[in-house]
Amino acid sequence: MHSADDVSDQSTAQPSLPKLNILAYLSLPGSGVLIFLGLFAIAPMLPAVRAHFETSANVDILVQTIGAMSPLTFAIGSLFSSSVMDHFGFRTVYLVSVLVLGIAGSSAGLMDNLYAIIFTRALVGFAAAGIVNGALVAIGRLLAESAQTRTMALQTLVGSCVAIVLFPVVGTLAGISWRLAFAIHLIAILFVPLLLVLPASVRAAPGAQPKGNLRRAAVDLGALVSTTAVFSGMVIFAISMFAPMFLVSLGVTSPQLLSIPPTATVIGSAT
Repeated sequence: MHSADDVSDQSTAQPSLPKLNILAYLSLPGSGVLIFLGLFAIAPMLPAVRAHFETSANVDILVQTIGAMSPLTFAIGSLFSSSVMDHFGFRTVYLVSVLVLGIAGSSAGLMDNLYAIIFTRALVGFAAAGIVNGALVAIGRLLAESAQTRTMALQTLVGSCVAIVLFPVVGTLAGISWRLAFAIHLIAILFVPLLLVLPASVRAAPGAQPKGNLRRAAVDLGALVSTTAVFSGMVIFAISMFAPMFLVSLGVTSPQLLSIPPTATVIGSAT
């Protein structure tokens, strides 16, 4: 005979976790690469974009909008990505977002209109939101609790290490051609095979709730944490995105030197 408590425990137990092969697992901490591509990689390109469209009306405002658009739509997309995943599953959202990031991000290099580039950056921001939330949900659904923290730490580490390498690469490419620099977004397409072997969506356990202490802490500290996170994010974004343009106004033209402030900012934010 099973007691009522046993029946209750069985009804709320989480479903068994699927086994991940190495390629599927790499798509989870590897999302740090995609976050960098979507939100920060454009920073060293902005001075070259401005120089190319120098004779266009309102060029300074439009180029700054190009830099700011993807973080803006990232914030907006993050509000709705969870409900989208409820309908289509985290793997579908993650996969479609990766394709949008690779295609829309690189297509900006083919544009001859600043407004068209702004539109592609809006798509990139929505894609980055789908990637971030899709990866986090996948980590929570596919990994044991002991592996979740480790994987999220690896995600941050991977993003920072990639920034060290790719910011100077993007700066060098922008020195050759700003159009060529946008091709860096094609790196996202390399993640498609990894996501195709990622297990399909796994539902959370019915009625699963955070532990009481964690829930109370979230209520007590939520406002403080949210305010701090927003302020910190604004500082990190402003420095990493617009420092290269400021340096150009001071006479600095070396692509390698222009890539130093955003690289240092992203690394510092992860430490």
